[in-house]
Amino acid sequence: MGARLNILEKKSNNKLIELSAVYSNIIYDGLKRAKGTQYANSVITTIINGTWERHEIDLFLSKLDYNPDKIAIGALSSTSINSTILKNCLDNLDPFNFERATQLHFLGCGGFRKAKTIKEYGFDGNNISVDCSTFINRSIDGNTRGTAESGYFDYNTKNLIRINPRTKNEILAIHSSIKNPLYTCEELEEILDRVLTHQCGNSSPETYNARAKLMFHNADVYRYNVES
Repeated sequence: MGARLNILEKKSNNKLIELSAVYSNIIYDGLKRAKGTQYANSVITTIINGTWERHEIDLFLSKLDYNPDKIAIGALSSTSINSTILKNCLDNLDPFNFERATQLHFLGCGGFRKAKTIKEYGFDGNNISVDCSTFINRSIDGNTRGTAESGYFDYNTKNLIRINPRTKNEILAIHSSIKNPLYTCEELEEILDRVLTHQCGNSSPETYNARAKLMFHNADVYRYNVES
């Protein structure tokens, strides 16, 4: 059974959307009473479900007592949402007039493919941001029971390679072709060896430190591909 993105049945979506608007209005009104309208408009970030259909978004907007200027979009990281579905979700978000928004933030995108889809959709400007934890999660997937393996992201292909004794040399060969990696091949080999030790049930502060260093590498791969 797949993970549920909504806590209510589909027929109850409208009620949930209306309650979401009520909650947003309560927060906005509290900020406005405390420090004024200008302050409330400048700090509040309105969160919406990215899988809402156009009529559901229109319903949400009609219930708001303010015009959202900073917008956060969630619920797009599910594995059931592929690039095609994501594009349809982004099309449905048109009523928010993102060109005029001072901040548009995606609360998780689910990895490289979706991040690329968001990047290529047509959004432009420094007001667009994406919160992605994939590079963290894949770095610490491996466990001490040997039933799960951490992963190394390749700078060029963006492919994820699971770390095990069979893939160690493959990873090092790929890494040796990178011009300016975060870690040298010698440093990466030490990281891989300690990750493998961890996955064999011999965890220690050193193996946890290696997983943290792997996290920095995977984060650098994301940085490299975002900037290129």
